Amino acid sequence: MEYDKDYVFFKSRTSFLLAVSILSILFVGALVLQSFVYTAYEKMIVSMVLVIIAFVMNLTLGVPGFAVSVVLTALQLFLYIYRYFSGPVKDPNYSYMIELSLMSIALILMFQLFVRRVYIRISDLKDRAMSEYNRRITSETRAQIESAAQRTSLIVRHDEQAVEAVEASRTNTIDTLTTLPGRDMILDHIDKLIDDRIKKTQDSVDMRASEHPIYVIYFSVIDPVRFSSNLGHRTVDLFIQCMAHRMREAADSKDMVGRISGNEFAVVTSRDISEKDLFAYIDLLRNSLSENENSHVYSGYSQYPRDARYPGDLLSSAETAMRSAIASMTYIESYTSISPSNDSFLKKMDPTERHKIFDDIFDHNELHLVYQPCMDRDHKVVGFESFVRWESPVYGSVDTRDFLKYAEKTGHIFRVGTFVVKKALEELKRINKIYPDIHMTLNFSATQLKNEKNTREVIDLIKDSGCITSNIIMDIPEESLMRGLHNVRSVLEELTDMGVTLALDNFGRAYSSLNNIPLMPVSLVKLDGGFTSDLDSNATSKLLTSSIISLLNEIDISVDATGVETKEQFEALASLGCKYFQGKYLCDPIPEERMGAWVADNMIK
Repeated sequence: MEYDKDYVFFKSRTSFLLAVSILSILFVGALVLQSFVYTAYEKMIVSMVLVIIAFVMNLTLGVPGFAVSVVLTALQLFLYIYRYFSGPVKDPNYSYMIELSLMSIALILMFQLFVRRVYIRISDLKDRAMSEYNRRITSETRAQIESAAQRTSLIVRHDEQAVEAVEASRTNTIDTLTTLPGRDMILDHIDKLIDDRIKKTQDSVDMRASEHPIYVIYFSVIDPVRFSSNLGHRTVDLFIQCMAHRMREAADSKDMVGRISGNEFAVVTSRDISEKDLFAYIDLLRNSLSENENSHVYSGYSQYPRDARYPGDLLSSAETAMRSAIASMTYIESYTSISPSNDSFLKKMDPTERHKIFDDIFDHNELHLVYQPCMDRDHKVVGFESFVRWESPVYGSVDTRDFLKYAEKTGHIFRVGTFVVKKALEELKRINKIYPDIHMTLNFSATQLKNEKNTREVIDLIKDSGCITSNIIMDIPEESLMRGLHNVRSVLEELTDMGVTLALDNFGRAYSSLNNIPLMPVSLVKLDGGFTSDLDSNATSKLLTSSIISLLNEIDISVDATGVETKEQFEALASLGCKYFQGKYLCDPIPEERMGAWVADNMIK
């Protein structure tokens, strides 16, 4: 007898077991009570009570209740038959009670059959609805990738023109309703501000130059009266246009004001402004959007480089803060206040001191690499991905994302990148002497890719390494390919001409457009771990992931699932068609000093 919450009235297992126990005790108690009454009338009343208890059990406890009620009613029936035949004189009252028990069993059976038929009909309708829903999602996803794939021939014939056209259309996206910049144009503007900030910081003699942050402020207007569908689309459009005009008038002329979608707007500012003044500025903008007492304007903001390093992540962080403001009814919310503290000793340092400590990293050999094994669905090692780690004698193990963020600000990111490439290629050369098919994955940041001197140095390192270039995979950040392909295209072409495999990294984290993948010179897509973390519990996520993997495989692009942390996640991704896997479930990153022993113990020639 199996408990199934879809079949029973009581959804909690505890309440279900309690109900079974109480009803069973009542049934047995009534049966015992019947032995102590002597009049036919009283015996019939008790028998009717037993029928009712059995019916209630069958009605509220599903299949387990049906089984228990049948067993108890059968016990009742056998008891009546025994008493009818065991006495010196056959009591006619027991014959009536036997008939009543048989009727009770028949009623229970008929009711259970009826309920099962109704449930099957309902389940069939639900399955049809879900099948149609799944078919529609699959169809829409397939249409996206097929329309993108159809452009592949155009890319072959007019490669440069196609890419330039895509980039031009992306950088000129204007919201047609409000004439404000749209989401893509906002992201491009943030990208440009970040690039300018990095260049100024690296080129400036004064390390304090360009220290003031970039803020992204996200607004959402909730007005049940003005956004009511009863008013009609034209009225709502006029209201949105009016809000856009008021916000543009209220914002500083140096800031970008854009519309994300619907009733959501964003403002990007790179002015030197304190957080206290920022609150006053946000309040001013909120008031410009709020027209009456029915309007509620919620806002959230994020800060570069504190909260995120890339445009998509920065905008997403501001949106997350805004959603938090709605949930908590606080109207203004900072992304930092809803996130774990990311304060570090590097943040607290003077810029000149921070620059010196990064110089000391290389002077004292404080950097080392770890290698994350990449495996196929049979748990066979097919390659490794290199990651840099900083073990400070003073501060201990330093958070990698934190130290890379500040390495970009000081300009040391290029030296870090060169160090990683050189060490990883040396390790690959050692491994390939024994295992010639094993590959090594290297990581390139957007900042590194845009620096011509740095990319030339990396290309020369690869040429001089003596490694099999087809065993080298270069991870390219999703944001670099989605938003700046024209800037790095010549570098990527030179790498592919050398035989290096290019992989789209972190797919699913920020931009995640299937339409753009055929436009990119990649043959491997790496799914972000956060994108696939809930496959075993989210049917929609599993369906979308399945469609993406299937469609990528159709255009000969392999899929590598990163961040695989459970057996269930691994098995689900394997069944969906993933070719490669990385994550803690398979193996933790291996320190470089243990690589020789690990390879000898875990890999077969």
